[in-house]
Amino acid sequence: MTKEIQGYLTTMNEMREQVKSLLEGLPEEALDWRPIEGEGEWATNSLGVMVSHLAGSATYLIKEGLLQIEWVKMRLKTSNSPLFIRFL
Repeated sequence: MTKEIQGYLTTMNEMREQVKSLLEGLPEEALDWRPIEGEGEWATNSLGVMVSHLAGSATYLIKEGLLQIEWVKMRLKTSNSPLFIRFL
C-alpha cells in the first residue's frame, strides 16, 4: 500500500471515530430529528442522513478512487440502514 493511500485511509478512520464518538449514546429520535422540517431551501437534514452521506462518500472514495470499482449510488431513508450501521 502506498503512503498516499495509507494517509487517506488513516484520515477516513480518524473521521469515522470522531463521528462515532459524537453520536454514541444518542437515542434514535435524535438521529432522525431535523432542526427545520419540510421541503425547500430552508429544510435541513437529520444527523442520521448526514452520517449516511459520509458513509456513502467514504465507500465511493474507496471503491472508485482506490479500487477502481464502479459505484452504484443508493438513497438511504433512515438511520437504521445497513450503510449507516456499517460506517459506525
